[in-house]
Amino acid sequence: MGSAQARQRPPALRALAGAHAGRNRARLSTADPLAALAIISLTAVLGGFAARLLRQPPLAGFLVGGALVGPHGLGVVPNAGDLEAPANMGLVLLMFALGAELSLGSLVRMGALPIVAGVLQVVGMAGAWGLLAGPLGWDPVQGVLFGYLLALSSTAIVLKLLSERGDLGSIHGRILVGILVFQDITVVPAMVLLTGLPGHSGDALQLLLVAGLTVAKSLALLGGMLLLGLVVAPRVLGRVARLRSRELFVLAVFGMVVGTASTAVALGLSVALGAFVAGIVVGESEYSQQALADVVPMRDIFASFFFVSLGMYTDFGFIVQNLGLIALALATVVVVGSGLPALTTLAFGYPLRPALLVASGALPLGEFNFVLARTAIDAGLAQESVLGLIMGTALVTLVAAPAANQAADRLYRWLAARKMAGVEPAPEPTAIDELMLGPRHAVICGFGRTGQTIADLLTRRRIPCMVVDLDPRSVGRARELGLPCVYGDISSPEVLARCRLDRARVLVIAISDPLVVDMAIRQTLAIAPRLDIVARVARGTRLQVPDTARIELVEPSFEAGLEIVRHTLQRFGLTSQEVQLIVSSLRQQREP
Repeated sequence: MGSAQARQRPPALRALAGAHAGRNRARLSTADPLAALAIISLTAVLGGFAARLLRQPPLAGFLVGGALVGPHGLGVVPNAGDLEAPANMGLVLLMFALGAELSLGSLVRMGALPIVAGVLQVVGMAGAWGLLAGPLGWDPVQGVLFGYLLALSSTAIVLKLLSERGDLGSIHGRILVGILVFQDITVVPAMVLLTGLPGHSGDALQLLLVAGLTVAKSLALLGGMLLLGLVVAPRVLGRVARLRSRELFVLAVFGMVVGTASTAVALGLSVALGAFVAGIVVGESEYSQQALADVVPMRDIFASFFFVSLGMYTDFGFIVQNLGLIALALATVVVVGSGLPALTTLAFGYPLRPALLVASGALPLGEFNFVLARTAIDAGLAQESVLGLIMGTALVTLVAAPAANQAADRLYRWLAARKMAGVEPAPEPTAIDELMLGPRHAVICGFGRTGQTIADLLTRRRIPCMVVDLDPRSVGRARELGLPCVYGDISSPEVLARCRLDRARVLVIAISDPLVVDMAIRQTLAIAPRLDIVARVARGTRLQVPDTARIELVEPSFEAGLEIVRHTLQRFGLTSQEVQLIVSSLRQQREP
């Protein structure tokens, strides 16, 4: 095994590894659990640190670091299997967290769009590679499996990018979150089937019987554990929680995870499926948030070990030799994996910008691609080369993800400047009835929680207002309340022209998309330069607008901080006038 791996290394790396192997093997032997833990920890820290310096996700650093120290790299770890124990613990905690965080209710509330987009994405990618399997000389089953693996986006990385851009509450952010939830749900049955099929050499009937037996055992495990979870888990966790010992609570949760995972293995199922069921059980209890908060630090540590160990199975020489195949995989990810969700978004009536951002947001591959790839290899359904192809493709998508979002924004700006991305809302006689609006109305852009609160207060005081939103469901809710509405993108001049800004008293922008806010303010000032504008903005936003513009920018996090200061000072006996003076001073200091 060791000599075969040594022969597979590139000549330069083989020479370097050979020169140091004799004197380092005793010191760095991964047969020693402590040495193995030290190596994998140091690799994770250095890899993650380098990735952050390069402004890349830590996951990329873990994978590359593992490949460098693994048997196909410098050979610091001659046998990746020596790190199986910490890697498996990372897998267990990843699946437990997935089960505890999974929310079917949130997917249902998002409507049909995320489900349709997710189904088309998964089926489209699997079907595309099922068709490509023949020309590539692959087995069709392996082609379909490889396509499915490429369809899964990275939940952690996509959510982090959305959060950094302040887009979690935007239309495309909600659509992407729904697609990610759907993808996470598909991981579970995929894991069940992969672990239940020892190979695919038998006939179709045999495969069907094996798959049916596996599903039956999985349902039995799930049903039994949920029954125990509804009866036993809340009582056990409640009894432990009343002892007010965090250590005992963490141990109780950890024991449930390991016990359920062991039960799954005893039934011939995967350890990952058992951990997922444990997550569901704990997630249904009232102690789920605390349990998750206690487990997340351990999950992050051991998950890094898991990804470092996966990187050790990767041969950069194999990636270089198969650049053409990786390029083909990237092309299908962009055209099919990202394109189908974008087309679905357009088909549901949304305009171009959310569709572009859904496409760019769905690009990065991530954690469960590698989990399922490793599971398929262990089950004999895929070759080791699949992991190399997945890693090569994933690294490119991870690096390109931030740039893809910026490119989508730039493309939209370019199209909008040429009036090629505007939205033409369907005209309705009652949508902008001047009799309903009155002479000095408010235009509320965005009918989320903030927009609904503002509209409710204005309506109670009999102040006329209208709503502009790009989400058909939000427009529908506004119409049900009898409010005049315009469906469209507020950054579009055509949409703003329907809002009668010349007769408006104030424009309220209550959306979280920084690009749309910036473009809407510029377009509004071009139409009505003296109109009062109140806009929600992200932290640190600076707009280049004329000094005569009447704009009030509201930063939610800053305003929340001022409210905390106000309540804190009042507890120390300061009068309302003194507190108001201090708050006003803080606000003035912040203004440029």
